Amino acid sequence: MIKVNSDGSESIDTPCPRCGGSLCRWYDECPTPTRQWECICGFVGYVQETKGDNMAIELPPEEVITIPPKEAVVADKLWMTQLLIRTPGPDDANSLVLEYQPWTGAGEPIRRTANGNDTTKVIQVTDVFTVAAEVPEMAQAMGAILAAIPALIAYVNAKQNSPE
Repeated sequence: MIKVNSDGSESIDTPCPRCGGSLCRWYDECPTPTRQWECICGFVGYVQETKGDNMAIELPPEEVITIPPKEAVVADKLWMTQLLIRTPGPDDANSLVLEYQPWTGAGEPIRRTANGNDTTKVIQVTDVFTVAAEVPEMAQAMGAILAAIPALIAYVNAKQNSPE
């Protein structure tokens, strides 16, 4: 419900269902009797003005529901979702594409923001060998990938030749 404060300002006497906070701003362009408001957490809500025969009906206590606020999620790690290295030959054009998303360290990576936007970040390198020469960690990673190939071939061959 909308209430008028002693200073003439309006507020909502119910806390935000997402964070438990209070009203941040009204959108005055909304037609009455419905008014739109936004909380400091970004939640947008609508409230019905209670004038005349348009009174809100109180729910019985056993039907009242409480929506707990969502807790903040801190995704301070990254989860690599795709790595593609294309090196057809030493003198041919080569490239690297790395895609990643934020991750909390447990469960699935965060694929979408609260407003639905995709969180995927992409790194594209058009000359893998030049970057590897300039970035020691890249050279080390490429060396590790190349060193793993014989063991990976042996593993795949063993799995294909073993009875299930």
